[in-house]
Amino acid sequence: MVVTPENGSVEIYEGWGAPGANCGLVNVNLKIGSYGRIPFKDRTNIRLEKYAIENDQYISDQQGFLLECETGEVGELIGIIGITGITGITGI
Repeated sequence: MVVTPENGSVEIYEGWGAPGANCGLVNVNLKIGSYGRIPFKDRTNIRLEKYAIENDQYISDQQGFLLECETGEVGELIGIIGITGITGITGI
């Protein structure tokens, strides 16, 4: 349910994360439809990578780099550990 000023004044904050994870993602804009958007991607260690639920695998390109999700695609939040100057993530 989406709460709007017309039917109430509740604020809902969405988030992704996991116990022991090195990253998390929160929709602090409260903008409907922005869940899963990574703001300032060049300043963070997280990516939303394509994931095939049917065969329980990440999807990678011909060079072995994981592919980032497009709008509406299934993915998994990945936190890169100890890497600076991120250029890509190789298959896991």
